[in-house]
Amino acid sequence: MDRGRLRTFPEVLSVWATTAPDRRACLYLSDGEREEASLTYAELQRAVLAASSHLSAMARPGDRVMLFYPAGLDFIVAFLACLHTGVVAVPVSVPSAVRLTLTLKTAGLVTPLMVRSPLSFAS
Repeated sequence: MDRGRLRTFPEVLSVWATTAPDRRACLYLSDGEREEASLTYAELQRAVLAASSHLSAMARPGDRVMLFYPAGLDFIVAFLACLHTGVVAVPVSVPSAVRLTLTLKTAGLVTPLMVRSPLSFAS
């Protein structure tokens, strides 16, 4: 794939996962200084594809999907899975169970992504 013709972030990720699979793609610093977790491009690509497969079974391109995640790699994977699947990611802070139910009903959203960590789909 010609790097000059890349149009989407999933295309860019695919190129990096192929050309530099062991290079670190994401780093999460838990307190702004201490390294807590990281993913290589290959690991990120695998996690995004696995989460995308799961998401495709629940939503169609153009659907809105709420992402309930604290800061971290799970959010990154879920957001990129939305881009890969063609759904509209709606990042929100994690609400109480009552507020979540009300928000989903009034917003007409398909589903919250994910019931479990998107990183777990790749294992």
